[in-house]
Amino acid sequence: MQGNFFRILGLMGLTLAFGACHDHASDGHDHESETKEAHKDAATSGDDIVLEPEMALRFGVECDTVRSGAFSEALKVSGRVLATGNELAVVSAPTAGIVSFARDMVPGKKVPRGARIASVRTGATTGGDANQAAKAALDAAKRELDRLKPLYDQRLVTASEYNAALAAYESARAGFSASAASGAASAPISGVIVSLDVAEGQYVEVGAPLASMASDKEITLRVDLPRRMASRMGTFTDLRLALADGVTVLVSELGGKRSGASPAASGNNASAYVPMYFSVPAASAGLLTGGAFEGWLLGSAREGVTAIPVSALSEQMGDFFVYERLDEDCYRKLPVVVGSSDGERVEVGGLRPGTVIVTQGVTTLRLSENAKAVPEGHSHNH
Repeated sequence: MQGNFFRILGLMGLTLAFGACHDHASDGHDHESETKEAHKDAATSGDDIVLEPEMALRFGVECDTVRSGAFSEALKVSGRVLATGNELAVVSAPTAGIVSFARDMVPGKKVPRGARIASVRTGATTGGDANQAAKAALDAAKRELDRLKPLYDQRLVTASEYNAALAAYESARAGFSASAASGAASAPISGVIVSLDVAEGQYVEVGAPLASMASDKEITLRVDLPRRMASRMGTFTDLRLALADGVTVLVSELGGKRSGASPAASGNNASAYVPMYFSVPAASAGLLTGGAFEGWLLGSAREGVTAIPVSALSEQMGDFFVYERLDEDCYRKLPVVVGSSDGERVEVGGLRPGTVIVTQGVTTLRLSENAKAVPEGHSHNH
């Protein structure tokens, strides 16, 4: 990385050493008056920066014109991906015994409903198998019922004797579990394995939790809104998420929506936050249950706001700047005052609409600025 930095810096030095702003006087335009008119109100913080067009293209420098328009009010917030009751499930042991998980069963694995998660082997322990005993009792009760049924039809046994045999059979059948006999512990829902709650080869009792699952259909996002903003809760209708890879995305773009706020929490003055909730299809969000996230609540739009891409800003010693393009190979740094951001754009003051600024490749301009290799006597301050 250090080698690439010096390589870029060297290229910048060569560019600055031989570059010069174009003199437009020869094309019939009054370049001096145009420059004064365009920049008379701009506060410069240093000499002009020279960057040849070929180098700008090579290093991904892109420019755009500043415009005023609609901008949605934004509030940066934090939140958490919730695990609600209908989104969670537990895989339980069908019988007591030794646990053996299915192959490749690890947290994060997606499984369909009914898939085998683990097997519980009862024969691996001493002390007998309660389910096998229940099976033996069921078989004996069924044989007795089968013996009495034809005798009852011929009125050779009383109704009370037959009913007693039938009750014994039903009781034995209730005490026997076919799934316990197989030892298979299956997924009760389609979803993702969140955790394995026991170790391979561990002994468990019947009903013990073996694994936890989360639904892969929909997840709930809880956003912590500062209580001082509670009165404006209704104005926030969408949420821009900051994903792990640096990409931002709107909940509405994912097919999600706001699902409300918690009235109980709103009345709890002991908390500094009021929770808001959004529901999102789990497959599209790429968020894990229980994980934290950051984002921006988006509210009603305001017109006539000057906003630029976040990528256009350069922060230096706590102050913010943008790089204005003066002509095809000359730029200069302008200070700006930063306002609210919606995660992609930021509201700025001190920048006139119509100004052409660098929106991508700001680092390249900053390296060129630091090189300080502007040819002597070259300036846009005519």
